[in-house]
Amino acid sequence: MNQKKSRVRFPPGPTGHIDLKHYRSIVFAIRDAKKIKGQKLFMPLRVAVAGQGEGWELGKVLPILGKEVALERVDRVIANYKLSS
Repeated sequence: MNQKKSRVRFPPGPTGHIDLKHYRSIVFAIRDAKKIKGQKLFMPLRVAVAGQGEGWELGKVLPILGKEVALERVDRVIANYKLSS
């Protein structure tokens, strides 16, 4: 996998694995850093990670995808957003 440093700052957690506790710490860190919550937080995160606005809870999807895949997807969305802005 690509070893570049992600622009997204995830709290420390098990390498390559995201469990429910780690997922919650990630969401709380984003919420606190960006001062957003609810749909304004979860919809962009869901679309970036899952590729759609509906579906399984992210807390169930992220452990399946793994940390590296989730980071790559979020980084790709951020890069594409910056290009189109």
